[in-house]
Amino acid sequence: EIIKKLNFGREVYDIDFSPNGKYLAASISANEAVPDSLRIIDVENIEVLSAQARGNNRPGNLDYSPDGAKIIAPNMKNGAQILNSVTMDEIATLNGIHTSDVTCAKFSATGNYVLTGDENGKVQLWDADGEPSSVQIDVNEEIVGCDFSNLDAKFAISTITGNIYSYSLTGAQLQYIDLANNYEIEWSDDADILYILESESSPAIITLDGSTFETIH
Repeated sequence: EIIKKLNFGREVYDIDFSPNGKYLAASISANEAVPDSLRIIDVENIEVLSAQARGNNRPGNLDYSPDGAKIIAPNMKNGAQILNSVTMDEIATLNGIHTSDVTCAKFSATGNYVLTGDENGKVQLWDADGEPSSVQIDVNEEIVGCDFSNLDAKFAISTITGNIYSYSLTGAQLQYIDLANNYEIEWSDDADILYILESESSPAIITLDGSTFETIH
């Protein structure tokens, strides 16, 4: 049953629960003049908190760090930003690598790494402080999903045409599959299983073996 509705008056791009379930972060369409496109909702009281920040004016995700202390989201400078999840103050900026809008930004399961992907197909691995590593991949089409495996052993990306790739943390390609149009991927928290949200005329969630990319169901 519906508990309460919150209307931000603009398109909602993404939402993400904090690890403890007490807060819900929302990314809405950004306004250049007003820094209010990244908002935090107190779940228990169902109220929007006053802390806010500016995200981007095109679709992209946001993500809590595993300890809930930080949030990452794309910015308007062809990069991403790491924010304090309580005050929404900027901790680090991940700029200077991407030359187009960042469309996916994720913390690893341990919080030791960050992954960003952009609309031109460039993927960059960063350390926890927001410094770029030597691992950079280019798949030449828009990134729509990205995530790390549960033990940070590898990461996966998905593209707008449905290509799914997995890589080691050294940048070596591990697996590949074409699953048509998809708009989100997520690795299981406790198993080597990759979930794919497919958004064709017959929407489905596809479960893949993370090591072989064979379909489980």
